[in-house]
Amino acid sequence: MDESLSQFQHQLERVGVRVVPHRNHLCVRLPLFASVRVHVEEGDLKLHLQTGPTGPGRVLAWTAIVLTVLVGVLAHVVGVGPLTLTVVFGGLALLALELGQLVLADGCATRLMLQWESRSTSHPRSRSPLVQTTSTR
Repeated sequence: MDESLSQFQHQLERVGVRVVPHRNHLCVRLPLFASVRVHVEEGDLKLHLQTGPTGPGRVLAWTAIVLTVLVGVLAHVVGVGPLTLTVVFGGLALLALELGQLVLADGCATRLMLQWESRSTSHPRSRSPLVQTTSTR
């Protein structure tokens, strides 16, 4: 593992962040099955938000689309009854969970960027660090 990444891991662990080291990256674990993968490439921090099997925005969009279609079909076929209302409630709970994952992962990415910046200002380099956040697709 890269030396700067190893130092960053120890810095994060000192402030109480749950970090799992891998061969070439760190994984910061969050509640609600969310995480942030941390890479260092040429001295630059790269963050990848993990909130589900696809990218964070896609999961939220697909859940909303499927929920809308399912509720529309149920309301048309069986009317507004207990089954339709249960699907609406369950779907809204799932959307809230996915939105919570997205907010947690994005907040963690911001905190990691700030932590990286504070680390790089205490250890000056020849050029300023470029911090990029990307989501996996």
